[in-house]
Amino acid sequence: SLAPDPELAVFHGTQGGDDWTVLGRFAFTGANPARDVSMHEFGLDSITKYLAYDFWNDKFFGVVEGSVPTTALAEGACQVIGLRPLASHPQVLGTDRHVLQGAVDLKDVKWEGNTLSGKILLGPERQWTLKVHVPNGYKPVPKTGTTLDGEVLSIRFPMGEGWKDWSISFSKGD
Repeated sequence: SLAPDPELAVFHGTQGGDDWTVLGRFAFTGANPARDVSMHEFGLDSITKYLAYDFWNDKFFGVVEGSVPTTALAEGACQVIGLRPLASHPQVLGTDRHVLQGAVDLKDVKWEGNTLSGKILLGPERQWTLKVHVPNGYKPVPKTGTTLDGEVLSIRFPMGEGWKDWSISFSKGD
């Protein structure tokens, strides 16, 4: 059983076959040193491999298994890490719009025919970015507004309002 821990907050999301977890780590009453947080501490299987993405620092931690590495936190600071079970094809890592990493700003996300697609909620006066994990063996088809940095594809959306359809196709092969 999990003991209450005011340092940690957890959100488990599911939407259209996409399951993910968001781990929030907080330093309410003093600095917290960096530590590895066991998957069991927030109800995840320690054998499953997960993709870990740090929301506030816009940093991809890569594939984690058993525990999640966290950074040192100054008093009053927090760290928010999105975790998604590793798939064998490109998949969403998260967005820079909302800490719940897709719960309120993504819908209808699906992988079909070497294309990842869905809808993203845009907002006025700001551009938003969707982060996608691109595993070895896949290459995104070049598209305006996309940038590939290692295994992370950033898709930048122009300012706008309401739900916008998006899609990115991939070719297989090195």
